[in-house]
Amino acid sequence: MSRPFGSYLRVVWVSLSLSVVISSSVSAAQIKLTWEPNTEPDLAGYYVYYGEAAPSTYGKPVKIIGNNPNYTLGNVVLGRRYFFAVKAYDSAGNEGHFSDEVSAVVQSYTVNSTPPDSEIAVDGVTYKLPETFYWIVGSQHTIDVPSPQEKTTGKRYVFNLWSNGGGTSGTVTVPSSKTVDTVLLTTQYLLTTSTNIGEAGTISPAGSFWHDKGEMVPISAAANPGQKFRYWSFGAGVISSKSTASINMKGPKKIVAVFVLEHYSLGIKVTPRGSGSVPKIPSKISYIYGEQVSLEAKPKPGYLFTGWGGDLTGTQNPVTVTMDGNKSIVANFAKIGQVTQPSLIGKLESPTDGETVSGTRPIFGWALDRGGISRIELLVDGHSIGEIPYGGTRLDIKEAYPDYSGGERSGFAWPFDYSALSPGEHSIQVRAYNRRGEALDLGAGILVKKFYDEGVVDISPGAGQLSGVKATVDGITEPYDVVLLWSQESQEFRIEEIKPASGRQEILSVPLSDPRITPLPLPGEVQSLPPKIVMAPSQVYLPLIGSLESPAMGSKVSGVRTIHGWALDEKGISRIELFVDGKYYCDVPYGGTRRDIEKAYLLYPEAGRSGFALLYNFSALPAGDHTLLLKVFNSEDEVIDLAADVVLEKFHGDVVTHIEPDKVWFPGVSVNGTGDTFDLELAWSLQYQSFEISGILPR
Repeated sequence: MSRPFGSYLRVVWVSLSLSVVISSSVSAAQIKLTWEPNTEPDLAGYYVYYGEAAPSTYGKPVKIIGNNPNYTLGNVVLGRRYFFAVKAYDSAGNEGHFSDEVSAVVQSYTVNSTPPDSEIAVDGVTYKLPETFYWIVGSQHTIDVPSPQEKTTGKRYVFNLWSNGGGTSGTVTVPSSKTVDTVLLTTQYLLTTSTNIGEAGTISPAGSFWHDKGEMVPISAAANPGQKFRYWSFGAGVISSKSTASINMKGPKKIVAVFVLEHYSLGIKVTPRGSGSVPKIPSKISYIYGEQVSLEAKPKPGYLFTGWGGDLTGTQNPVTVTMDGNKSIVANFAKIGQVTQPSLIGKLESPTDGETVSGTRPIFGWALDRGGISRIELLVDGHSIGEIPYGGTRLDIKEAYPDYSGGERSGFAWPFDYSALSPGEHSIQVRAYNRRGEALDLGAGILVKKFYDEGVVDISPGAGQLSGVKATVDGITEPYDVVLLWSQESQEFRIEEIKPASGRQEILSVPLSDPRITPLPLPGEVQSLPPKIVMAPSQVYLPLIGSLESPAMGSKVSGVRTIHGWALDEKGISRIELFVDGKYYCDVPYGGTRRDIEKAYLLYPEAGRSGFALLYNFSALPAGDHTLLLKVFNSEDEVIDLAADVVLEKFHGDVVTHIEPDKVWFPGVSVNGTGDTFDLELAWSLQYQSFEISGILPR
């Protein structure tokens, strides 16, 4: 039966909701309408009216067939208000009245994150950022930031802050304008530390801890007694050989503190030599922590035991020593009826007090003690520079002090770069320690001459010829022409050539490009490691390695110079033998401070005391070609050879006692790159058998 228009169909009630569409396309924004369904039996469907211009102004309605109380309007323009109303119609085509009008505005709400792959929960649903949501303006939504967020093994994010200042959880009311919020999270990585041996030592931190990306985390390790810290490892690599280090948290890290069983050496020395013996029970190369060793001093006929020295004191005999570190013990004997009083003596022979110095020159001298010398320390202006190797051959000291044992190996020498000091007065102090810990200071006040307060210089002309120099050797005087070359490395003039005089007495310049200029490497900072490093193969231990730094292969030499370099072996260096032209000359003192080598070779123990140096008078050799060979032995008598072929330039004898003139001027020297000009005064040095800078006068 037909009905009047709208007489029986009920008015429907419309509510609005917005479907959340995850898309960056604005056209994907939608408005979803829902309403209370009509329950009349002859309901045929609904008409949905909507418009954009004004309230109650609609376009052509959308017809919905059947009792489906939903409609979704797509391609919504963001920021534009839409008006909606709904009518019901029956099977005869009769329409009901309009529902109440509703309206809505859709706007975008974008959430970004730093880092970009974090997650948030919106209205209880988890989304991976960045994400854009399309919501009705004025609607409210809950946003939660999970913290921490596990990403991969050992990596996580923790909440830091919102760009709008909000917290980890909150409710947002959608504004009328486009909104972009950013959640800022901090990346953290997991640091796990452990030891390779359970009870080897303590580490800090110990266990697993999260740290911010890029954080420098200090780590430290302390070995238990009898153990030795070796290095920190990460994977197959070594981070540091120092027990205290810092880890840059650029990613997850599992750090292992590697400890090894400590072995200690026990050295026994008898003084005077040949006066007795000291058997060790058990007799071994090395001992572990806590191991006990029995010592008994046994004097030879005509001698008696007077007491222990070094790392053991008293007169108990036999005695038991508990090994808790490396030990060096001296057994003192005396002839029956003879009283001996230990005394510490020595002399700093170079530099001398009041001497003017420049460039690189050897510091050398000798020291003796009846109980033995334990170490030689170098101090400059009261500050410790390091240790100087001891034990250079000094037959003159043995002859002068026959009642001291060890006089033949009482020398010390070390090349020192005076150009590293500021010009003016300084103090050089060599401190000799005996095995009882007593010290003897050997010092000299010096005057450093250099071009400027800081830095090294190169000069023009960098070479010159001294003509008509009269050299006196063993009372015989002969004239020579002497070619001098400037060494930028050592900041000094070196004798490059000595030849019979041409008859004129003057200084002639030689081009800087002269191929005879041969720089001398010095024991300073290793920039790129020395050009020739000799290495012995090893299957288990770090190899035996070393370098002869001076003299360099093919260089020219004259006068008194140091033969120096460095050597390393994990098992320790036992001795270094010097051969000159194939004949054994002496053992070279070892143990000088080399912080550059310590930095370059972190895994080698005692790398900081790997230097060797010997003062050598090249003028004692005939002029011409010579070969220097150093054989470096480790504690197991494995050996490497360090060699250099040199050319000796010399006068007509071993020691020039007088040069005429003994002082010469090198005028008009320009410092390259500055425009500054100087006059240089050179003086003959009897000690070094060379010309030394004694004055630098600016023009």
